[in-house]
Amino acid sequence: MKNTTRRVLILKNVNSENIEQAILILKDSAPDGDSAVIREAEKVVEKYMDKKAQKVREEKKPKTVLALSLGAIFLSLGMLIFVFFA
Repeated sequence: MKNTTRRVLILKNVNSENIEQAILILKDSAPDGDSAVIREAEKVVEKYMDKKAQKVREEKKPKTVLALSLGAIFLSLGMLIFVFFA
């Protein structure tokens, strides 16, 4: 393995309850100390976090719909049984 040096950008103010820092490895072509690079990194992290949050919401949604549907079915069956056999 040859001796390589990687440039990293550490974002400390990540808007997350669970993540303290985001560490990004910069491409060799990225300019040093450029504020545009920092803004781009912040956008990339924000977009990633939004995408993950949306995925979590989508995964929870079908379970909620299924639970509500099953609840409505059992409630309807219970009412029918009560009406016809009471």
